Amino acid sequence: MHSLERSILSNLSEHDDVLAFIETTAQSIHDVQTKLNKLREFVINLNDKIQDLETRSQALKSERAALASEKDTLAGELRKKATDYDALLKQFESISSEFRSIRDKEETTLDVRQLLSLYVALLEDIYAARPHIRILWLLHGAKGAAGMTRQEINLASGYEPAAVLAAIHDLANAGFLGYNIETQLITLERRIFT
Repeated sequence: MHSLERSILSNLSEHDDVLAFIETTAQSIHDVQTKLNKLREFVINLNDKIQDLETRSQALKSERAALASEKDTLAGELRKKATDYDALLKQFESISSEFRSIRDKEETTLDVRQLLSLYVALLEDIYAARPHIRILWLLHGAKGAAGMTRQEINLASGYEPAAVLAAIHDLANAGFLGYNIETQLITLERRIFT
């Protein structure tokens, strides 16, 4: 082989090495570029996620501020309702106290009413057959205010004259009637019925 051939072959061999080196380097550059592209995509995705998180963070801050404002409003309303409740509770206690007082008075009144009902029942149903009650009723009326004679009471009561005379004496002795034997006038001394 000639020296030129050797030189060309040697150059070619060197070129093959250089070409292999260039191809290896190009492949490495391509791999690095692929990695860089993937890294760029990752960074872009990361930036998008960061932007999304910042947007969400702003939305959460706005929502937090709105909730804080709503909390303050609700706290104010709650304080107002508590004040209103306290006022209503005081009114209720006052009304309850008045009601108890009225109820106590009414129970007393009711007891008196029941007692009066009992007396009226006794007077009208049980003792009405006796001339004593009938005479007292007659003298409590408008005509009896000035007094009545024994004859008028006999006629108005419907009882026998002897029963009327006995009842007049009983009532006069008890202090309910005044009886003038000479004029036969009977007057009411003690008012029982209104």
